[in-house]
Amino acid sequence: MKNFKCFDALELPCAPLTVLTGYNAAGKSTTLQTLLLLAQALRDAAHPPAGRRIVELLHVLQKMMNEMDKEGRLSEAGMELLRNFFIGKQAWFSDESESCKRSEKTFTFPDPDSEGTLVCFWHGKISTPAFRMHFEWPVSPPCERLRIAYIGPHLDP
Repeated sequence: MKNFKCFDALELPCAPLTVLTGYNAAGKSTTLQTLLLLAQALRDAAHPPAGRRIVELLHVLQKMMNEMDKEGRLSEAGMELLRNFFIGKQAWFSDESESCKRSEKTFTFPDPDSEGTLVCFWHGKISTPAFRMHFEWPVSPPCERLRIAYIGPHLDP
């Protein structure tokens, strides 16, 4: 990234799971905005419906985090997001079924903050093609970030 907001230049090596941490006003949000712009640019080149859906899912997750306090409590607007996107047959996000959870290894990803792992059963649905966005949910207090562990083809346990 060059000459964007607070950055003259930034090279960010990305792994299958990359987590941004840092002080306030260090540029984390700007970096995420850059990645969202890149995703938007790629959505038309690679697979337009999947790219658009990824951007939509990221947007909803960002709104959820904005509506959550440090203890994990949702505001009224956050509760409305929960009802609209996490509950019901038309939910954009869902937990894995109990039978899939028995194959925990399938949904285990490296934790970039430690030498441990993250188990991410919750996922956003991208139906064309059959992709999933697995993320850490619920977020444990203090709720400062939500970690996306995987975006890719549907994982079969």
